[in-house]
Amino acid sequence: MLVPGSIPRIILSKSSNKLGTIFKLFYKNTFFISLAVFALAIYFLYHNIVNYPNIMELWHLFLSAQPQMVLVAIILLQFVNWLVEAFKFKVLLQTPEKPKIQLIIKAIYIGNFTALLTPERIGNFVGRSWVLKSIKKDTIVSTILGNYVQFCITIVIAFISLLLLSQHTQIPYHLPNENFIILVYFIFSIILIISFIHLKWVTMFSKVTYLNSWFQSIYKLVELTNRKKVQVICLSFLRYMIFVFQFYIMSIAFGLPLDFYSIFIIVGVMFGVVTLIPSLIPGNLGTKEAFLMILLGSGPMGVKFSIISFSIWTINVGFSALIGAGFNIVRHKN
Repeated sequence: MLVPGSIPRIILSKSSNKLGTIFKLFYKNTFFISLAVFALAIYFLYHNIVNYPNIMELWHLFLSAQPQMVLVAIILLQFVNWLVEAFKFKVLLQTPEKPKIQLIIKAIYIGNFTALLTPERIGNFVGRSWVLKSIKKDTIVSTILGNYVQFCITIVIAFISLLLLSQHTQIPYHLPNENFIILVYFIFSIILIISFIHLKWVTMFSKVTYLNSWFQSIYKLVELTNRKKVQVICLSFLRYMIFVFQFYIMSIAFGLPLDFYSIFIIVGVMFGVVTLIPSLIPGNLGTKEAFLMILLGSGPMGVKFSIISFSIWTINVGFSALIGAGFNIVRHKN
């Protein structure tokens, strides 16, 4: 893992080096917060799982549920997930000649590899720009906007899930100051929706001295048509539902007595909360699992959901990063 301040260079230019310096300063300030949160989350998880009396029963339960079929389904959905991300990126890429989808998929997987080496997945556009060298600035700007839209979807679904959770009787949960949290997510959702509908605000970044040379790439975002915005929202939502479906398949394997609707609510609240917490490891590894135990308790449901979350992270983030590393090795050889 990179130490604080060692974010890879984005592109070899003065403006990008200065931009990289801004990211370095930001992550120097957040690194120790992320480290503390991660350490506390891991301790909390370790304490609860070690003290769980029936941990071996969970393993035997999983083995009895045709684990090969479950893992194959989760891995296939991982490929579908990143294929959808590739189409979303292609829609956002405002260039006269767009790269072929095969090249975009390769760029995305290498981006997953570099994202694993940097806090908060800031490195995902680094790897993509390595592959799409001729359109580096457009690649970086489009990736950032794509991440932003995915974040918007996460927050909006979190608000909906919080509302549904308060009316759901089958999910035992603990969430302090629930009404206040719902209000905060409602306001946040409105702000994010408006900010994506009216993208003119992004042009203010071109006025920053360090970003003068990025003006054309940034201004292209303003020209994004409403049709393309709808396409991006739909593709982002589809990616989100793939995550939910992965959780649902794993929950069946672990014998959780929850339907798809309940899984959607739990996953929505989980992603919505942990995405706002500084994370040392990409994908909020550790913090997601700890939050699930806080939300659902340290009983069977909380422990099972934490194990499910870790398993899905291993495939979606870890496995895809290994694929990206393989693509990157081949890229260097060629």
